[in-house]
Amino acid sequence: MKVGYLIPEFPGQTHVWMWREIRAVSDAGVEVHLFSTRRPIASDRARHGFADEAERSCVYLGEAGWASWISSLIWALVSHPLGLLAAAGLVWRGRSDAEGSLLGDLMLVPPACVLAKCCSRNKIDRLHIHSCGRSAILGVMAKRICGVSFSLVLNADLQFWGGRLGIKFAEAERVYCITEWLLHDCKNKFASLPDSRFRLCRIGVDVAHWPSRHESSDHLEQLHRVITVGRLNAAKRIDLVIRAIAALRDRGVDAELRIAGDGPERERLESLIAELGLQARVVLLGSVSESQVKQELLGGSVFVLPSRSEPLGVVYMEAMATGAAVIGTRAGGVGEIIDDGIDGLLVDPHSFEDLVDAVERCLVNSDLRRQLGRAGRRKIEERFDSSIAAKVLLEDWGVMGR
Repeated sequence: MKVGYLIPEFPGQTHVWMWREIRAVSDAGVEVHLFSTRRPIASDRARHGFADEAERSCVYLGEAGWASWISSLIWALVSHPLGLLAAAGLVWRGRSDAEGSLLGDLMLVPPACVLAKCCSRNKIDRLHIHSCGRSAILGVMAKRICGVSFSLVLNADLQFWGGRLGIKFAEAERVYCITEWLLHDCKNKFASLPDSRFRLCRIGVDVAHWPSRHESSDHLEQLHRVITVGRLNAAKRIDLVIRAIAALRDRGVDAELRIAGDGPERERLESLIAELGLQARVVLLGSVSESQVKQELLGGSVFVLPSRSEPLGVVYMEAMATGAAVIGTRAGGVGEIIDDGIDGLLVDPHSFEDLVDAVERCLVNSDLRRQLGRAGRRKIEERFDSSIAAKVLLEDWGVMGR
């Protein structure tokens, strides 16, 4: 079987779990062809070991160039004239609910022809699209041109994806929702579509590649080290973790914070660190590789990420896989990963005091840290291993049991 994966701006920093899925699918005997809209900008490009291989293997539809676009348009016009006309018709259909400009949608037609031509010539059976945005429109167009079926991955709120979700979901063979709350949202808001159109397919981590800390790591018992990992944007609320370190200092708890990640909030966070006099306690590591993330998580006492919005949160899974005590918020799908008080702690995303109290509890109570860490590791092994998501796809694609 041949499957085309279409991932926007691949390989980016957030695409590690997608690569794990691709490797698991490939290991099952599926021939994977990689497509992307364009390369990520340098600051967002993955620092992980898979990035070079992924980039070499990827066809960048937005960078194909005029010669390729024109030749693909001619190919579509000659071999699939009605399909090309139907694809072009999508530019005008649903304009009141469109997420882009008319000219922007017209510019999708040439790369859609490149995608359709690649699918046709390589005899690709289906497209699997990790987006419900404009990349999904490319999938609809390619289907109309050459008949290739496609599935979508819904990994953020419905409002995030702009418009024409009704068209995208109606033409998709399957929409994989990464959390139960997204699944229920889809079924409620698109009740005219059959329930079978939507399926739960949680993302996960490759547990075998995330070593758990030794339970006898005595040096960790003496540390008050907080770790956070994530893109430095406002939604992650990393400023609250920095303020929590200052609040703990005022309570007599001497904690240090190491932050892995980069993004538009960096300058503001640097100013906040200086304002609170935390230069000796808080370190901004910048964008780091997966191996460095592992080392940071293994060397910390507590992992904290107080996001105000998080569809699910792979980084929570990664931290739990290492056996770290994890603190998240009751936002989005985080509660589907963490059972409060059992395998992590959940706090109100709007309560700073809740956050400070939770961090303090974990730092001063080594028994609690060990309990949460062991239970967290077990949950990831049982419910969030990346092989589980791959099995869902392989089952739908008729590959399981071959």
